Amino acid sequence: MKGRYLADICCGAGKVGKAGRALGFAAHLFDKELGPAGNILDSGVVRGLKHDILRDKILAAMLAPTCRSWSLPYNATKFARSSEHPWGRPDLEESTAATVADDNALMTSCLGIIHALQRRGVPWALEHPLGSRFWHTSEVAALLAQRGVRLVELDQCQYGTIWRKATRLLLGNCDDEDAERLQLRCCARGKVCSRTCRPHQVLEGAGPGGVRWTRIAQVYPQRLARDLAYVLLGKVRCELTGV
Repeated sequence: MKGRYLADICCGAGKVGKAGRALGFAAHLFDKELGPAGNILDSGVVRGLKHDILRDKILAAMLAPTCRSWSLPYNATKFARSSEHPWGRPDLEESTAATVADDNALMTSCLGIIHALQRRGVPWALEHPLGSRFWHTSEVAALLAQRGVRLVELDQCQYGTIWRKATRLLLGNCDDEDAERLQLRCCARGKVCSRTCRPHQVLEGAGPGGVRWTRIAQVYPQRLARDLAYVLLGKVRCELTGV
């Protein structure tokens, strides 16, 4: 396995990459907050990733591009995207158009990496909220038409959070039985969580320390990060164990 690694792209806190390391694999973290070498809006960084994919250096990849202008809350006030115009409405105000363009560029970069992974049969996952306008794009439909690509839905409260945060994953080249372990949904009655029997925390306003709840909820719960790493690295584990 020397030189091969799990790529955690748009990684935020890098919890999936760190979970991969805990499983005994190398992991490289990519995020613009980590400096120029981690910014996948840089064409040189993307070329490097695609070169590593072609050389079979990437074991698997996790991609979590920002959901900012793709999200339901953003579009409830800014009306930036719709089911008919998921990549952005044609009549946007200048400031909103700039945000949409930035988020589109990041998503386009992620999709280019995914296509490279898909061609090589490398396991990958892309995560976005269940209500994201991204799921209405023709690009998602085209990927789902390819062999080995599927959707998984989960609620993060079932992984230990106090908020529900319905989440969808687009998975490629992962074992179906492994993927099923991710599909945990909340059987909520009203606003009461089926795991805690308490109301879900609403992701609005400020939380502890004045940090917005939406920002706090960007970090994956530890169990979800561990399960994502386990599923993404399942193919490699089988190669190593011969099972």
